[in-house]
Amino acid sequence: MKTHPVRLWASAGVIVLGLSSVVPAQGAQQAPAPAADTVPQQAIVDKYCVTCHNPRTKAGRLSLVGMKVGRLDVSPEIWEKVTRKLKGGVMPPSGAPRPDEATLQSFVGYLEGGLDKQAQAKPNPGRTEGFHRLNRFEYQNAIRDLLALDIDAAAQLPPDDASYGFDNIAGVLKISQSLLERYLAVAKMVSRMALGGAPPAVDSKTYRVAPDMQQHAQVEGLP
Repeated sequence: MKTHPVRLWASAGVIVLGLSSVVPAQGAQQAPAPAADTVPQQAIVDKYCVTCHNPRTKAGRLSLVGMKVGRLDVSPEIWEKVTRKLKGGVMPPSGAPRPDEATLQSFVGYLEGGLDKQAQAKPNPGRTEGFHRLNRFEYQNAIRDLLALDIDAAAQLPPDDASYGFDNIAGVLKISQSLLERYLAVAKMVSRMALGGAPPAVDSKTYRVAPDMQQHAQVEGLP
């Protein structure tokens, strides 16, 4: 029995061509279809919002053209603004076409729910700098304003760290243990002055340590 290699090769070529016609090219991506629940919500935006909020008129310096309600994570600050306007009854404006109340409330609920989910998934803590403590001059002014007492903070507290010529930037106003102890000492002095109490009496105490005692660790009884 004779074989026909040319015919077999041709048959294989037909199979390959047939497969290539039905298998999508590698790397090709199809655009995701919009979720079913976003279609009516998007229609509300396209019908009642973009007529004023578009690149040409840009009412309120806002354009909603191209904004997708199915992607609230893209510009959440804009959708937050939209939600506030809708809840306040400001938008759509008086005299402009607007959906019925049930449709409007449903749309607001959709936006609020979606924004809440986005906030939970990607919380925004805002500024992450440490607590902005008062520098010594701000502390001095606060004591003067609150208690009508004039103190010399420069004589009681060490100089504050500065950055770019300013000594009231939160990022450099750190609180070390020694600085906290100084602020507590000044607070005690201020509280006595505010209540009219007598200043603390000067006292002393002697701590004796054996001459041969190693002082690599804290000595009992010493601070």
